Amino acid sequence: MSGKYSKNILLVEDEILIAMDEKSLLERNGYAVHMCHNGEGAIQMVEENPGIDLVLMDINLGSGIDGTDAASEILKKRDIPVLFLSSHTEPEIVQKTEKITSYGYVVKNSGETVLLASIKMAFRLFEARTREKKKQEELNQSEQRFERMLGLVPDMISIHDPEMNIVYSNWRGFANIPELRRVLHTKCYKTYRGFDDICPDCLAKTVLVTQEPMQEEALLPDGRWVDIRVIPMLNANHEVELFMEWVRDITMLKQSAEKLKESDSRFQLIAKLAPVGILISDENEKTMYVNHKFTDLFGYTIDDMPTVDMWWPMAYPDEELRERAKREWKDAFGEALATGSDMKPLEYPVTCRDGSIRHTEFRMATTGEFNVVIFSDISERKMAQDMINSLLEEKDLLLRETHHRVRNNMYTLKSMLSLQAGEHEGDAAGTILNDAASRVHGMMILYDRLYRYGANQNINIQEFLPPLVSDITAMFGTTIQAKTTVPASDLSLSSKTLSSVGIIINELITNSMKYAFADIENPVIQVTVRETGKNVSVSVQDNGIGMPSSFDIENPDGFGLQMVKLLTSQIHGNLEIKMDSGTNTTVTFPA
Repeated sequence: MSGKYSKNILLVEDEILIAMDEKSLLERNGYAVHMCHNGEGAIQMVEENPGIDLVLMDINLGSGIDGTDAASEILKKRDIPVLFLSSHTEPEIVQKTEKITSYGYVVKNSGETVLLASIKMAFRLFEARTREKKKQEELNQSEQRFERMLGLVPDMISIHDPEMNIVYSNWRGFANIPELRRVLHTKCYKTYRGFDDICPDCLAKTVLVTQEPMQEEALLPDGRWVDIRVIPMLNANHEVELFMEWVRDITMLKQSAEKLKESDSRFQLIAKLAPVGILISDENEKTMYVNHKFTDLFGYTIDDMPTVDMWWPMAYPDEELRERAKREWKDAFGEALATGSDMKPLEYPVTCRDGSIRHTEFRMATTGEFNVVIFSDISERKMAQDMINSLLEEKDLLLRETHHRVRNNMYTLKSMLSLQAGEHEGDAAGTILNDAASRVHGMMILYDRLYRYGANQNINIQEFLPPLVSDITAMFGTTIQAKTTVPASDLSLSSKTLSSVGIIINELITNSMKYAFADIENPVIQVTVRETGKNVSVSVQDNGIGMPSSFDIENPDGFGLQMVKLLTSQIHGNLEIKMDSGTNTTVTFPA
């Protein structure tokens, strides 16, 4: 519809000229007009056009249904003001229209003023009825919500007038009576308790006089406890018009209170005898309880710290420590809440009331409503731990010093052998002394590597072997390429076994470096570790000139191979030497 019109009117008139004249009149007065010339069309237009605000209906519409029948059908489908416009003035016709709608009847040719006033009156009447209908609907909804709400309450709720007649009841709880006796406007004392007169313990008698609410707990003859509350409802004259009785069965609550009292007594006894400090606070961190041990430990009482916030500056006067403790405490508490787990224990030194320091371990659990903090004095444990740490540091210092001296002694021994060999250069004694010096150097490298891992420890071969091989080949300062392959990343051996394996590898690599690569281009040494079932095999292979044809693996001439054979036997292994484009020596032993 156009924005210049305030209302939309459907004009139902079978006379075209009259309809055009009435349409012009209405539009001049600010109405948007839709025209229809029969009853059937009017019904359809109202149904299809929700924007129509009023129907101006002629009664005589020629052939088809008349205006009164059309209006009846329209009102079945939609609540809309219908104003009849007709030249009929017969009482029976007017009465018929009044039975259909009461928004007015305008006689044609009554004049523009009468018609416009009738239309405005119809709109005002419709708006008033709409408001009244809405209020009634809201009132009905409110009453329905009220009854649904009270119907869900497990307690008995009963509303009475001053003569003790029941106006409303949800028939629950204490008033759980048979259906036949659930009758409104009967005496409450008769319906609920079977009395012929007002109950002797009735609180309402007093409330009707004082106009003040009352509450009382009562023990019924059947052993149940009930909480009774009587609430007066005053009218505009400040008189009791109604009163409400709210009755709650508190038998279980009473029993729980007794059990809680017993439980609290047990808790008090346990907390009193507990060897740890206990602090309990509520969800707002108000201090609710501290036991005797807490006061014995720190000197503070509950009066010193009515809130947890007051604990922090007393226990941690140093601001930096206090902020760190509060931050770590908050993080640990948040993590426990997020994961649903217990809060991890934290340790802090606590400043006591007398100025002394106690090392304390804290543990906390929460129900959401209560927080329980346990304080354990670990001062003696802390002193013992500090002493152990001091002894361990002293031990580590002695071990480092011993290691340093062992290395120096080995280096001194190697230097002595090298100097002695220099005096016998070119003869057999010099060769033997140089070999001994080389072996001592190799032992230094192996000892240094094993020392880094500690004694009696399993060592990952992939981490241990490649740098050991690199260190051994570096002793000779040559360009010989050494490769190490350890496919099993999780293969670990004891330090004792690796000690023997390391000496074997040192001896085999040293032999290859010294004797295998005369006139060999691109010399390579390959060290390979394999794990097959329950056995481990270590191979040292070179592409050198190989062993002489007279070599006998069962009875080797050289000291080095004799030592390799003995060490292989020591680790319960087998030794195998193959000549294939060089020398391939394999030691196989149990993992």
